[in-house]
Amino acid sequence: DRWLADGVIRGLKFYTGYVTATMAGVNVTATLSSNSGASFIVLPIRGAYNRTLSFFDPNSILPVTAGPNDSTGQHVQISTTNPRSLLVYACAAKGPLVNITDPSGWTGVANTGYVLSDLAVWYKLVNSAQTLLDVNPSTSDAHETSSIGDGINGVL
Repeated sequence: DRWLADGVIRGLKFYTGYVTATMAGVNVTATLSSNSGASFIVLPIRGAYNRTLSFFDPNSILPVTAGPNDSTGQHVQISTTNPRSLLVYACAAKGPLVNITDPSGWTGVANTGYVLSDLAVWYKLVNSAQTLLDVNPSTSDAHETSSIGDGINGVL
C-alpha cells in the first residue's frame, strides 16, 4: 500500500491486488479498527505489469501527498519514471466535496459523497514520463482536504 498518514485525515491509501481471472461479482472487505467514518472506492485496472515487484511507478518520490489543509490540500504534482502509466489521484476531506471539479485532463472515477469523510478519485493515462504534472482540482469545500497521487506501471 501507499499512503498519507499525517494530519486529521489518516490513512489515505492506495492498495493493490492481483487476480488471474475476470473480476465479476467480487467483494472487497475492509475492516476498520475504530468507529470513525471511512470512504472506499475500488478501481479495477487491467493490464498493469510488474506484478511480482509492484504495480506502482518506481519513482522514489511517489506517492506525492498534500494536506490536510483547507486551501491547498487538494494540490499535488506527479513525476513518473515509467513512460506508460495510469496516473491515479485521490482527494479526501473531513466533510463533503460537493463543489470539487475534475482536474484538467483527468477522468473522474467516483465521489463517495459521504458527509463525514468524503473521497473522490480520478485517473489519467499518459504515454510519456511526467515531470511535476500539476493536479489541482478547483474546490470551494474547505474541510481539511488531503490528497495523494501515484502512477500505475504499464497501463496502456
